[in-house]
Order: sequence, then structure tokens, then C-alpha cells
Amino acid sequence: MATITVSVKDEIIERFRETVAMNLGVGKGTLGKAMEEALSRWVYEKQQEEIAARQKKMMAKGFKLGKI
Repeated sequence: MATITVSVKDEIIERFRETVAMNLGVGKGTLGKAMEEALSRWVYEKQQEEIAARQKKMMAKGFKLGKI
């Protein structure tokens, strides 16, 4: 497990903390659990965007199906 330090705008972190408290409570580890989920979702979303961009590029090139 890694530890990272980041700077986040006060209003964003406050909204994040409030949302975590409403959804997961205020117990030990809830903020870290929510941050891990948020980072995982962000990474997944960016990976899917990259896959879609590659597929669009391939579609733009077209397909060679040979003689029909």
C-alpha cells in the first residue's frame, strides 16, 4: 500500500468528505476507502476512453474484406 500527498481545493475536499460521511459513515478508514474507489473509477474511465479512441481510429481506417 502506498501513501500519497496531494493538494485539493478546499471546496472539493469538503464535498468529498461530506459525501463519504453520508455514504460510508465517519469510521476509521472510510475516507481512504472512498479515495481508493474514486481513483479506481477514474483510472477505469480513462482506460475506457483510450480504448474507445483506438477503436474509432481503427474504424476510420476502414476494413478490407477482400473480394466479395
